[in-house]
Amino acid sequence: MREVTEAAHALICEGGLDAVTVRALATRLDCSTTAVTHYFKDKAEILLATYRHSVARVRRRREESAGEGFVGQLEAILPLNPEQRDDWLIYIAFWSEALCSPVLKAEQKARNREIVAAVNAHLAMADILPEGTAEADRMAIARGIVASLYGIAVQAVFDPERWDAASQRDALGRALAAHIPDHR
Repeated sequence: MREVTEAAHALICEGGLDAVTVRALATRLDCSTTAVTHYFKDKAEILLATYRHSVARVRRRREESAGEGFVGQLEAILPLNPEQRDDWLIYIAFWSEALCSPVLKAEQKARNREIVAAVNAHLAMADILPEGTAEADRMAIARGIVASLYGIAVQAVFDPERWDAASQRDALGRALAAHIPDHR
């Protein structure tokens, strides 16, 4: 099953959601279409599993970067390298589908809330915000940081020459400074 989602991941990165067909997956995996349909009943299931696979990759990177602090965990989300860029290609491809699919819309909503909650939790634990910052204010700051992160990532995917890793890190630093008092 993982091989199918990884193959679908690659196909989406190369040609978008339309590139994922049972036949294309079978060709890529050098197997029969029956082998693909053994694990997934239809394309919608394949796409959902592929989206979840991408989300799991980002979650793993965030967890692995826990020792690098708040900024390191945010950088684990940005498209700073080819693997991270591929995950953003998946997200962007799925956004238009999520507008029409209640299942994908719920997945995207849950993913966004998970990231906002992680940023909020870090803001609460770390000594980043002034003491006594209200929960509602901290949550608003977390949402603003995530929105900035998404904006940086989308720019980096569509204009990689202008938005290299250094430019992304610089923009992230500026966004954090705009949202967090006394952030350096």
